[in-house]
Amino acid sequence: MKLVPQDPALGHWVDPDWQKDRPGTHALVIGISAYAHFDGGAAPAAGTDDWISDCRGLGQLQVSALTAWRVFEWLNRDYQLADAPLVSCHLLLSPQPGELKVASPMDSCSAQPTLANCQQAVRAWAGGMRALAPEVARLSRGLMFFSGHGAEVDAERQILLPCDYLAGAMPSPNDAIGTENIRQGLALLPMSQVLLFIDACRNDSAALRQLDVDGSPILTSGKAALTNSLQTSAVLYATASNRSAYQHTSADQGLSMYGTALLEGLRGLAGMQVRELAKGRDIPLFNLQPFVESRVTALLQGIPGAAAAAGWQAVSLAGRRLSNLTVTELPPSGLILMGRPHAAVARMPWEQEPREPAGPVARDPNAVVTQLVEGPDLPLPPSSPSAASFSPQETLRRTALGEAIGNEAIAALWTHHTRLAPVS
Repeated sequence: MKLVPQDPALGHWVDPDWQKDRPGTHALVIGISAYAHFDGGAAPAAGTDDWISDCRGLGQLQVSALTAWRVFEWLNRDYQLADAPLVSCHLLLSPQPGELKVASPMDSCSAQPTLANCQQAVRAWAGGMRALAPEVARLSRGLMFFSGHGAEVDAERQILLPCDYLAGAMPSPNDAIGTENIRQGLALLPMSQVLLFIDACRNDSAALRQLDVDGSPILTSGKAALTNSLQTSAVLYATASNRSAYQHTSADQGLSMYGTALLEGLRGLAGMQVRELAKGRDIPLFNLQPFVESRVTALLQGIPGAAAAAGWQAVSLAGRRLSNLTVTELPPSGLILMGRPHAAVARMPWEQEPREPAGPVARDPNAVVTQLVEGPDLPLPPSSPSAASFSPQETLRRTALGEAIGNEAIAALWTHHTRLAPVS
């Protein structure tokens, strides 16, 4: 049974047939492209503190909400775990207008990922798992996906920025989700498995580095004696500490690099090492990480002028009691669908027409290349100078006082204004 919205205003989806005495996967999906108080937003923050200026300069993202939406669609349609099927999901999205043109339903069945709503969703997600009977929880799984702006001052203490970050007369750098707090809070639960997929940058700025930045204490964390020592807790980061993550600058072009690679791996597409088991096939965690990393590198290397950026996004795996667990099971046929599903195949309720633009996206031959593109063979516009015209330093000049934090997009390729513009 697929999920149905139980409370659209809160973005809560459930399997109406689920019985609480049955193990399941409980998910939380957050995607933030539109930031109200960053440059380009509805009400940019007016503060003059250096850290506020740095964060405000991150600007808007263009595909993080769409990336999270595609992950939610995959969970609801393709995720398989016979012993713990998907039974609930909290969905929070802040899309840009361009994303809504590609996937309009995302705006009507999700909550706004403000700090308050994120706190409520995280606590409801964790509280729902805590309420399970111990014997059920031990066979269940918690799963979280986030795509949006992020920063990390202290190693492994990344913060994930809500859509209203920098709100108010005196904002705090800790008005954010702290990944360490999430991990420590979930460690108190009897869940056997916790999987976090984090699509955000893990670098900082000089101004943030002067502050204590851990995020909001959303969940209660405890001492070592209280933690579930048998819990497998894994985090697949889009990049390594002090590194950036990248995404497309237009919803017409696709998802974030990490989101694209992750979904390809979870579907067992070409290049992903699928595990053959007696009961069927699956995607094991230890095989997923190297695939996603290599695929992200390939995507960046396929962008004219952006090959040097590939080294800045090093997909990494961290956690406690890591094991080669099954992330998802695959259909036994071994077949990969090419094209749209047959009408007899179940679709999401809102799927009536193809969701992606038909045909190639029209390009102005005189325009500067300003979007990420896949494939190494895209010809440069006639007006674009050759790669030899610029040094790697010029090609990868950073913004935000010489540093960039957040998920980033490559903008204005092949011009003297080429830079990594912060986008997530």
